[in-house]
Amino acid sequence: MSNDHDSLFFVIRKGDVWACWLDARPPFKLGAAGVVMPAMQELLSEQASSATSQADETIPAPPQAEAERPIIERSAERHDVSVIGRLRTAKGASTVTIHDLSKDGCQIYDELGLHSEGDRVTIRIGSIGPIGATVMWSRKKRLGVRFEHALHAYVVDHIRASMDIRS
Repeated sequence: MSNDHDSLFFVIRKGDVWACWLDARPPFKLGAAGVVMPAMQELLSEQASSATSQADETIPAPPQAEAERPIIERSAERHDVSVIGRLRTAKGASTVTIHDLSKDGCQIYDELGLHSEGDRVTIRIGSIGPIGATVMWSRKKRLGVRFEHALHAYVVDHIRASMDIRS
């Protein structure tokens, strides 16, 4: 990736904070959460206070029933999630909900529904991203994307554990 800060995220495992990267570099242990977290919380509160306010986001309906989804051979285990993200294309950007996440791709609910098979997109999931992807299928307001580079297992675990809006 061109900017290491765009691919960096943090995970807390067994009381320790780890720095991780989307490009599958090995994680780096920063130290005990009790020591590292106060500094990180101060940084996040500074960022939050300087961020512009966003419009209220509504939670869309869950993914379509299995019979209504396109049948695609899957190369990786899928995880049932509901995570707010941001989708950017040549046509613009929109707030989306990510479902059915794997290391190789995901299903996305996009209220605008303006995407076509083959479109190149970028996705931001919380502070993770941009993640380059290609639209593999598109049906009404749902689309399936394949990531340009597979997400590291730590990334998928972090998204599942800390970003699912249903928990």
